[in-house]
Amino acid sequence: MPDAIRRLLDEGIPWGHGRLHQVWRRGEPVFEADHDTAHPDRAFAGLGLRAVALAPVRDTDGDTIALIEIASLSRGHRWSDDEKRLFAAVASTLGGVLARATLRQRETELLEVVRQMARSDDAADLYQRVVEAAVRVVPGAEASSLLVRQDDGSFTFEGAVGFELAALRQAGDLSHTQQLTWYGQGTEDWRAGRPRLRTGTDVARASTVAASADAGAVLGDAGRTGQIQANLCVPVAFQKDVLAVLNVDAFTREDAFGARSVALAEALAQHVAVIVRQAQDRAALARSALTDPLTGLGNREAFNQTLARELQRARRHAEPFAVAMLDLDGFKQINDAFGHERGDRALATVADALLAAVRASDAVFRWGGDEFAVVMPMLAPEAGEAAADRLVAAIAALDVQGLPLHASVGLANYPRDGLDAATLLRRADDLMYAIKGRRGPPNATT
Repeated sequence: MPDAIRRLLDEGIPWGHGRLHQVWRRGEPVFEADHDTAHPDRAFAGLGLRAVALAPVRDTDGDTIALIEIASLSRGHRWSDDEKRLFAAVASTLGGVLARATLRQRETELLEVVRQMARSDDAADLYQRVVEAAVRVVPGAEASSLLVRQDDGSFTFEGAVGFELAALRQAGDLSHTQQLTWYGQGTEDWRAGRPRLRTGTDVARASTVAASADAGAVLGDAGRTGQIQANLCVPVAFQKDVLAVLNVDAFTREDAFGARSVALAEALAQHVAVIVRQAQDRAALARSALTDPLTGLGNREAFNQTLARELQRARRHAEPFAVAMLDLDGFKQINDAFGHERGDRALATVADALLAAVRASDAVFRWGGDEFAVVMPMLAPEAGEAAADRLVAAIAALDVQGLPLHASVGLANYPRDGLDAATLLRRADDLMYAIKGRRGPPNATT
């Protein structure tokens, strides 16, 4: 083979113009008696090709999966009808062989990625594996993204290949209605997990219709909706319940996804649905083990884990933080006067009040009984007094059937009051009991 032809094949043949593109798109063979004269492809100019026969190789669904070409480097040639029929038969036979081999390869890859995903214990890692698997397994795929349903029914970007995940997340949560509009194939197909294919300008148009103005602008930029030539949208459905939405994209060709692509995308989504549901069940179980059932706050174990993570972060970045311990004053009298059921409702009300009084970055926990704890990242000691006052004031604003609530609070600051969890907790606890029983916002700082 001449070096010029070998280099061209090694480097890759440009797509989108000339005979190769024509044969692939139209699915019809081309026979040229004098290639140098008749062939318009710039990529093949000056290669010395003479007589050329080029035919599509189709799979069992009729989709073109390859091209076969034979050429003469020495002389032109008039192709006879028998030669054309023989060449077509070769292409057909090769199509069957390649289709079976490709199917086996894709099925093997699918099973392997499913096994890999099933071994993932981390949700973020699992979601990223899903989109990577989609690009590997689905023929024609160049990019992929995954939106996962949240507890409130909205969908959030959790994995991406070919896009910047952080940029996609700037679109915010997308509602169930928006996702159903983007899917555009009806509720029955949506709940059954049937793939939907869009091509060309319909992709950008559908994205504009489905998203809000702000989200649409983000998706147009970060989601490259104006560049996508073909999009497969696959609801990840488990027992008629859509857990996530998998998008598989191609930027090069509108005809990138054939029947085999659609079938493999659907098969992948079916496997993913089972794995995602199992992961969600594990996460729910883990949350329940770390959640106080009465107040919905994190329990003592959740507090210990959060404090350990905050210590690591603070040490790594040399940043302060604070730990607050709160005890409700005289709460036993409320239980004695109004009963434990009313006392439980009061504890739940206190939890809500504390959540409303802290910053978004703070974490509130029920320590046990009528005691609560708060971890406040990046809180400097000089801001501690105001933070403690807010907590006490939030509780002082509550009452139980006319009986006001009061709390004592102790605040310990890292690194000033301690460098480990035990020291910080002991300091906060000592301060809390030292001022216990005082009314109004106490001076709870060190």
